[in-house]
Amino acid sequence: MVFSSPFFLLRIFIVTLFLAYASIHDMRRRSVPDKIWYIFGGTIPFILIYAYILEPSYLLRALPQIILVTGIGVALLILPLFGKMDSLGIIFIGIMLPEMVLLRIGQSSLFAPFAIVALLNGLLLSLLGGIDNLIKNLRWKLKYGSLYSNISSPKINKILYLFIARKVRILDLETDKFAIRIQEGNSLLRIRDMLAIGKDQSEYSSRRRNYDDQIQGVQKLSSDDNFVDLKKEDGTWVQRLLPFFPYLLLGLIAILVGEMVGILRILGV
Repeated sequence: MVFSSPFFLLRIFIVTLFLAYASIHDMRRRSVPDKIWYIFGGTIPFILIYAYILEPSYLLRALPQIILVTGIGVALLILPLFGKMDSLGIIFIGIMLPEMVLLRIGQSSLFAPFAIVALLNGLLLSLLGGIDNLIKNLRWKLKYGSLYSNISSPKINKILYLFIARKVRILDLETDKFAIRIQEGNSLLRIRDMLAIGKDQSEYSSRRRNYDDQIQGVQKLSSDDNFVDLKKEDGTWVQRLLPFFPYLLLGLIAILVGEMVGILRILGV
């Protein structure tokens, strides 16, 4: 990777700015406004034209990587873990940075497109969210007792829920606007159905409206002395929608830091 190339540094700057801007909106609203695609997506034709002027063979060498990453981005759109914005973000990185970087897997290493390595780094970092859920569920267990009282669900689902969901007090629901209730009666949503909520924004919005109605109902009940115990231990399972763009940004930064460390080692610094 040629860090001294002004053209490469320009593209790195644009992609980093894009991910930083998208991350801010993703953390605040769990969505990215359309204008970000008009602004940054509009730079793609100019970048490709400029690349052709600088080096006509550049596009020919970059085309296989661009096609590969675009195909992966479209495939991810089908999975319940990734929404449209996440997939478009990966495709954008793939077009802007088609260079190959070293990907280390255990003792093996191979070269992969920039966007794929950033995606894998982001996925690894996103596992921290699962650890956070596990810690909070263990704290619930220690403080309030059973996590699955009166819940009928396969054992494997219960284990997975420790990492991809969390149990909270019903009266604490209103403090997290990015959580949705996934417990219906004595049963939990299927894993696939639960993950699909985060992908489909209209489904999330619909469930969130119902969820807000439930919160208001519980708040009214809690004002009644007969429901004073509700404040202590009555709980429900919720899923928190996690923003992925911040992880993608950190994945990109991890690549750049790794490449810089490699260069310094070569220079003997």
